[in-house]
Amino acid sequence: MKRVAHMFGKEFLREVERDEFFESIPSIRSRVPDRAIMRAMHFFDEDRRAQMEKDALLAGDIQGFLDLVNESGYSSEALLENIFPSTMSDRSLAFGIGWAKHLLDGRGAARVQGGGFAGTLEAFVPVDMLDTFTESYEKVFGKGSVMTTGIRPVGCTEIEI
Repeated sequence: MKRVAHMFGKEFLREVERDEFFESIPSIRSRVPDRAIMRAMHFFDEDRRAQMEKDALLAGDIQGFLDLVNESGYSSEALLENIFPSTMSDRSLAFGIGWAKHLLDGRGAARVQGGGFAGTLEAFVPVDMLDTFTESYEKVFGKGSVMTTGIRPVGCTEIEI
């Protein structure tokens, strides 16, 4: 992303205006690798999406939040290519995301989280689907391949021992 920022005379991409970047893609593409441009595209859209996710949660719009999580995941997969390391032929994470989305059938959300070294699958599964989802997912990926977590009703909390 620094290579893209340098095309605009900036050190960091956050110093570049989003619209200026997108308008300049045709002219910088011959001077910057596609991968750098794709990562910059993700950066600008993800920055905007993060604010929209916050707004959706504050408004109680859970489906809107989940839709944005899915968009973020698609962007990660397509633009950051975070599904698998480029040196490996293992496509299990990509398949896992596809399988999770199939099982969710338009509900919840599923995406890569972490990336870099293939990351991990993060799925937001509606409570009424959890048992069926887990059973079906583990039939393909093995017992224990699903780790269930929850979201507690309070935010940051200091635990004193």
